[in-house]
Amino acid sequence: MNDVVCFFLLLLVVFWGLLCTLNTIPSPCPANTAGKCEECPANMEVVFIMFFLGICFAIFGAYILDQKEFNLAFLVIPMDYFQVLALLSRADIRWPKLLLAVLKALQFFNFNLDLATPECLLAGVFTYEMKYYATLLVAPTIVVFLVLAFIVHQVWRRCCLGRSPDKLYASKLVGTFMLLIYCVYLSCTTRALEVFNCSPTDPDDGWEYVSFTDASCDGGGLCRCWDPEHLPYKLMFPSLVSIVVYTLGFPLFLFWLLRFGDRKDLLKEDQLLRAMELGDSLGGNPRAYHIRVRYHKMYYYYKPGKTYWMLVILARKVGIAFCALIFRTNPGFMLASVVLILFIAFSLQTRHSPYMSASQRQIVLAEHSIKAEVRVFL
Repeated sequence: MNDVVCFFLLLLVVFWGLLCTLNTIPSPCPANTAGKCEECPANMEVVFIMFFLGICFAIFGAYILDQKEFNLAFLVIPMDYFQVLALLSRADIRWPKLLLAVLKALQFFNFNLDLATPECLLAGVFTYEMKYYATLLVAPTIVVFLVLAFIVHQVWRRCCLGRSPDKLYASKLVGTFMLLIYCVYLSCTTRALEVFNCSPTDPDDGWEYVSFTDASCDGGGLCRCWDPEHLPYKLMFPSLVSIVVYTLGFPLFLFWLLRFGDRKDLLKEDQLLRAMELGDSLGGNPRAYHIRVRYHKMYYYYKPGKTYWMLVILARKVGIAFCALIFRTNPGFMLASVVLILFIAFSLQTRHSPYMSASQRQIVLAEHSIKAEVRVFL
């Protein structure tokens, strides 16, 4: 039954995205995506509302499935691939119309604000700079909402129910925060890199230009790179900060979390207990229970010895995002680079087989027993 719910959740989101991207009308190019003028959706208000309703629906659905102890890997793994496929819609390639519509619809899984077309709904008011900061300020916004959730929980439990609050509630919010950051990681990275995606015009006029336009750039024309009077120059410092915090900081934090100190052994122990369907209480998992509550969404899809595999996935995302943006005007080289990255990722995944599904838990336990016996024998 949970598999059916998960399937229809993904199906509804993709179908909604297709409707949003295919239902267009001619317009004087208020929307600019990947350096090209695009027509606005016919029902802009509906598209804008459905974009945020779709996000709320996805979050609520994931929450319900998580409460029922559904393996969210069945959601996260497809989302990872959909996020990567959505990047190909930005390439300067003449995709078939239907295929291009599908690729654009998949941008929803990147939580890409471009799909909501705010430039169309608020023409002349909503600028690229607003969209830029709206994307990069997602993490602070998530922190604010989670802090409010913690306060509401404390007040509700203490004042309304007269009970003591859940001691592990803060740890659960930390896990939720890290999962949400993982979901918006690619969107924040691509938005920060857009400022550095500079290319000359044909014929060359001596300047390099980014792929987006803004009213502050010569009244709505292309924005020049390295020009103090144009928007990209003003956004370079926040972009560098975002690259350090999001693109580099989040993987480095995960590397420290998953591979340093005693946590490495505790994560492996916790995954072995998970394979035995144990460890859901402090009594059954005294050493690693608090780590499970706080950080399990970062590693519980993987086998005991592969708890670091999310780092490999993030590296694949960053590599493809870099190629899709920097080599956008050279589609042949861009696709060759993306195929190379995907081939390396596929080879590594085939060799290591990192995911631990419910059907593989007994195999994981058998492999661990064999390794333990070999170590004892040696």
